[in-house]
Amino acid sequence: MLRDIFISVLRVGAIVLIVFLFFDGYEKYRNIALYISLISWFLLSLATFTLGFKWKNIAFVSLILLMFSAIISSSLSGNAPAAKVLLPLYTMYLMPVMLYAIVSAAFNGMDKAKMLCTFLALLGVVRMFYTVFVYGSAIGVSAPIDNETAKNLSLTAMFLIPFMFAQYAEGKGIRGVLWFIIAILSFAGLLFVGVRASWVAVFLVGFIWTVFLREKRFFSVKLIIISAIVVLIMFRFYPAQFNHVREHIVEKNTISMRLSAWKTTVDISRDSLITGHGLDTALMRDKFVKFATATGVSPLLPKQWPDNVFLSILYMQGAVGVFFFAVALFYSIIHLLTIKSDVIGTPNFTAIAIMSAIVAEIVMRVFFFDGNIINLSILLAMAGSVSNKASISE
Repeated sequence: MLRDIFISVLRVGAIVLIVFLFFDGYEKYRNIALYISLISWFLLSLATFTLGFKWKNIAFVSLILLMFSAIISSSLSGNAPAAKVLLPLYTMYLMPVMLYAIVSAAFNGMDKAKMLCTFLALLGVVRMFYTVFVYGSAIGVSAPIDNETAKNLSLTAMFLIPFMFAQYAEGKGIRGVLWFIIAILSFAGLLFVGVRASWVAVFLVGFIWTVFLREKRFFSVKLIIISAIVVLIMFRFYPAQFNHVREHIVEKNTISMRLSAWKTTVDISRDSLITGHGLDTALMRDKFVKFATATGVSPLLPKQWPDNVFLSILYMQGAVGVFFFAVALFYSIIHLLTIKSDVIGTPNFTAIAIMSAIVAEIVMRVFFFDGNIINLSILLAMAGSVSNKASISE
């Protein structure tokens, strides 16, 4: 009885936490949900003498080692007080580890992971209508969507769209048609906001689903053609946004700035390439600016940041940290490819949804934006929760 209560609180807390991750302005409630879930998981572990998930999963172990490598890198560098390291350590690594544990314990097993996938698809629908209501009504015909808003909308959409695709893949009749319409509207929305990184991500996600949707081979073709028609109609009513997207397609300045920033980050990482320079992010920005100013190889970006998680880790934790991060990603993807369906000859759509969402998150946050791995840790936890075995708890 007590165990069931703890699991219920943990699961509800995890769902509330995930919801608030995709809506701005709820940081207080997000933190409350995080700690309620964490306490429930801790009490559940004490009551059952188990962590509630497969903690020996290579991805989870890699995240733990990534966190310890950050601590070691900061200790070896010795150039920052411990207080300046605690906040980035918490937000960049400890929180993702906690999220992994919470989500894995709350949705342990294939059935529970599938339930979470369905919830994320429904959350995508709610988020889409919320976006139309809040942002759509504020868009003027004479002014385009600002870049920061467009980026945030694209990041959220790319996280949730793969789970909508899973509902379409599993849907029959009217259900399948409805989810295909929802997928079209989401895809058209991505084209409308005009973030190029999201176009790359959604192309890869669509390609993955087309490969596995053998009975629906022209899934991506139909999706692209119909969505293109929809977005052209949308542009008809918002000509300023159309002009903005058209100019953004051929604009090369941001690409050259990003490549230059990547090169600068690699250059300032060379003197401690193995163990890195520690988590003093202020020092990293200062060093970035000084190097760029002295060499003239990089423009002074507003954030003075590489916009690439791999390169951020390379500077802070060196090749060791990059290795642990890469292992977590590649192992999760390979593991998901091995998951089989109960129906012979049919792919496991839950595993494909999680895998394609990881690919989208890598493209959007890891490579092209100065993102964190908090949302990615949720997907890694989901990947660790699915298995061909009946139980994966340890």
